[in-house]
Amino acid sequence: MDLSTLSEKKTPEGSYHQKNEFKKKRETIVFLHGLTGHSGVWKNYLLYFEKEFNVLAPDFVGHGQSRRPYDFSQYSPKVLAAEVSNILREEKINSAHFIVHSYALLVFLELLKINKGVVRSAVIISPYFPNRKTWKWKVSRVLSILIAPLVYFLPTRKKYPLVNYEEERITSDLNLKRIISDTLKTGFKSYIALNYHSLKYRNKNYLDLITFPTLLICGGLDRIIPLSDVKEISGKIKNSKVIILEQNAHVLVYPYSHKIIPLIETFMRDQKNIYKH
Repeated sequence: MDLSTLSEKKTPEGSYHQKNEFKKKRETIVFLHGLTGHSGVWKNYLLYFEKEFNVLAPDFVGHGQSRRPYDFSQYSPKVLAAEVSNILREEKINSAHFIVHSYALLVFLELLKINKGVVRSAVIISPYFPNRKTWKWKVSRVLSILIAPLVYFLPTRKKYPLVNYEEERITSDLNLKRIISDTLKTGFKSYIALNYHSLKYRNKNYLDLITFPTLLICGGLDRIIPLSDVKEISGKIKNSKVIILEQNAHVLVYPYSHKIIPLIETFMRDQKNIYKH
């Protein structure tokens, strides 16, 4: 039985990531978590794919075991992408497949601006992009503008408790108890700052950056990301495909890894003929 080679690392800037023992002739997969998440959400994926791939999963700034800056500006998708880019450079990753969850799409798009050439293909799960035409965005944006100044000067701690995905039960998208718990474990200031920057995010021609093979996976019962938004995104991305898990909602990555891992594996085998059994 193969033993896991997963290990933990932290950059001098304070960005945490998990990785396995890299081998030169292997393809690489990079996993990017969503808002209030951390690299631990990918545990089942890392353990599965490390047998055939180099795998890497960072904690974004303001999440997990990465740094919690005092400065609000350090929580923008641009800054988060720059730190992911630094990790890729440190690990000498010049080519990779990316698995992107929800909010991480904003970080991924900024990463494409920095180094588009590194991306070979992408699987985007429950893709999030602020839809400025909806009342939900307008209300959320106003609230973020009002709340941000109230928490701007709050201090941050060096360490926060991690979300334990193995103990979390499957809940609805709008389960208040889970949302509060995840927010507190991320840090209230970090959460508000991340939301503030995500809601103000603009990238008019963002879909033009996605020219590589792309698979979008979403839940048919998702109450966070409307199915119509996902279909609109897919319609504008050449060489893309959508898989809808009809009976599932937004919270997909950890509780339904047994459904998503085979989809990722099939996609990567079809695109690059990497997997051989």
